[in-house]
Amino acid sequence: MQLCQRGLHHGLGQDGSFVDYIAISTRSAVKVPSDGISSAAAAVSTDAVMTTHHAIIRRGKVKKEDAVFLFGLGGLGFNALKILLHLGCKFYVSETRQEPLDEAVKLGLPKNVWSRSALT
Repeated sequence: MQLCQRGLHHGLGQDGSFVDYIAISTRSAVKVPSDGISSAAAAVSTDAVMTTHHAIIRRGKVKKEDAVFLFGLGGLGFNALKILLHLGCKFYVSETRQEPLDEAVKLGLPKNVWSRSALT
């Protein structure tokens, strides 16, 4: 919304999106493959995944040869981690909790690029 100078933003200044059916412009629609992706996963991905994708790819213009610092492994942080792993760039992760770090290692986070530090 902050970058779009035109177009409607359903749910932001336009009521009526909590209905069973709604008419929207094709510009606002995203095609979801019918096999393997649930409606719930598709609904979350347009916000949580595309937000991080937009920040890393479009705004940050991160390339394979770049180094990135990822601060925290919450919902957006895990999506950012997957995008950074896909890009193959160098990155570092800081997280205060051990459990998300353990999960991130299972996803492919190299053990030498993270630190567990308390916020003070």
